[in-house]
Amino acid sequence: MDLSTITRSERIRMSSITVFFGLQLMAGVPRTADLKENLSLSNGSFGTVVSCGAIGALISYLTMGTLVHKLGVRRSFHLFSIVMSIILLAWPHFHNPITFFISNLILAFAVSAFNTTVLTHGLARQKQTGQPLLGLIHGGWSIGVLITTLIALVVTSNVSFAWHIDSMAIFCFFGTQLLLFSLRDTFTKNEEDVIPRISFTPKRILNMLTFDKTLLVAFILGTMIEFSSGDWVNLLAHQEFKFNKSLSIVPYLTFMLMMIIGRNFLNTLTRIRSERFWLVTGSLVGSIGFLVFVHISYALRGHASSTVVLSLLSLAFACAGFGTSYMAAIMMAAGLRRNALPASTIMAQMNFSNVLLAFIVRIIFSWIAQQYSILIAFTIPALMLFAIFFLRYIAFPNVREKLA
Repeated sequence: MDLSTITRSERIRMSSITVFFGLQLMAGVPRTADLKENLSLSNGSFGTVVSCGAIGALISYLTMGTLVHKLGVRRSFHLFSIVMSIILLAWPHFHNPITFFISNLILAFAVSAFNTTVLTHGLARQKQTGQPLLGLIHGGWSIGVLITTLIALVVTSNVSFAWHIDSMAIFCFFGTQLLLFSLRDTFTKNEEDVIPRISFTPKRILNMLTFDKTLLVAFILGTMIEFSSGDWVNLLAHQEFKFNKSLSIVPYLTFMLMMIIGRNFLNTLTRIRSERFWLVTGSLVGSIGFLVFVHISYALRGHASSTVVLSLLSLAFACAGFGTSYMAAIMMAAGLRRNALPASTIMAQMNFSNVLLAFIVRIIFSWIAQQYSILIAFTIPALMLFAIFFLRYIAFPNVREKLA
């Protein structure tokens, strides 16, 4: 097989792997109300248990460079695909919070490891051929997330949580394995070398958390509402707005739709106006728009039709989705401009720090939701996004003239 070029067939198959990845992994997000009911947990306890999955992701960040070198890319693909599918098959059947906690750690590790493996193979093929592939891979993930959310919207009222998640896990597992088998000739020796093998000492971890403190703070401020929405939007709509489980998915659907639009059109947007303009726009639209519409919708409960309330709530999350959609991309670009480190190192350090900081904020969010309400708790990530407005010059001092 000629590996000097990436054929159209290979592009489609690689993109399809990430479609299945998004389909499978995000299938349970619109059904957090069912998961919470199964575990019989309070808001605070549920949020804490879910947030602790970040520990598994952090362990993966620290060990995956070594693991992928030992296992190889192809075996890593198969192994972590199997682990993800087994855990997701079991999820709807868990009623013990401790069992769920352990499984969530394992799942988060496997998800992060699978994602690293996808990027490793994509980078290796780009390096071999000089042709772009990663953009298509990210696009596949977005398509998968959108499709799985639409499926959840249609089936939630008619299909049990277990049947829904189990059938998605089985379908996506076999689809992924078939695609990996069809791509077997594209896996080459030593392609894992595109990911450095790093020994993580306490000093190195400390450096990861402090290498560009202002930018790391801006990164978590700009992306926290994405973490919070994935965890809580379904529960907000179901518990506090009293929508049924199917309609409770609609705000999350609008959030993800605007996330996808914002991410995919960032290059077009930055050709029209500067990065700083869109940074400020995202900050203000995502925070003020969200807070205004979510509180109006809450105030209208019982006084307006459910359609009006749901529309306003969905509009609130559409604002939040657009506002946060391109924050990570702009922050990453700023990190590359501000630091002389290799791109892969900067991205790894920023992602590691973001996951750790998000873990802390998610725990705080959970217990504010427990003590007061989910609606009040959402004020935290909204105000964090608003704070980007004040950091727009501090986070980008070396490109002030360019972006002014």
